[in-house]
Amino acid sequence: MLIHKSPRKRGENLAQNLQYSKRRQHLCRIMEGGNIFKLSIAQFIVRLLLGGIFVYASLDKIAYPEEFAKIVQNYNILPRFSVKIVAYLLPWIELILGIFLIVGLFIRESAFALSFLLLIFMIIIGVKSLNGTLENCGCFSNSSPLSSSNMFIIVLRDVFFLLCGILLIITDRKKTLTKNFI
Repeated sequence: MLIHKSPRKRGENLAQNLQYSKRRQHLCRIMEGGNIFKLSIAQFIVRLLLGGIFVYASLDKIAYPEEFAKIVQNYNILPRFSVKIVAYLLPWIELILGIFLIVGLFIRESAFALSFLLLIFMIIIGVKSLNGTLENCGCFSNSSPLSSSNMFIIVLRDVFFLLCGILLIITDRKKTLTKNFI
């Protein structure tokens, strides 16, 4: 007995074959070493750098939350009841978003969230330093080579990290790849 497929089924198979063909062409372009491949190497390095920085910055804050809470309190911008909440929650957010960047999950979203946090930190640090009330920014532990009390170095460092985040937001190719693979 011969079974005929309905026209709808044949149309679905044709669409699946066309989609498979697009995926194959895209993979061939990547394997040929086009611009996408070069961009993903640079993106990978920036992801490791930015993600690693935030993981590193979060570890001391997670290990010593009471000390970090004192630093947050010294900024005098949060109500007293929320200082400990922020001091306990913020380092974990930095850690998780940093890990996401390192392993390549939610790249654009993680880079956006970290860039937003950096922008907020930069504004707060800038205002506090202009007022002359900034003692310790609390970004890294005091023994860290990335820690500094020099405002120029802090701003330069944060601008560099912000540019890395913006680069990841702009160049995230996962959205394009996902479209072609689904």
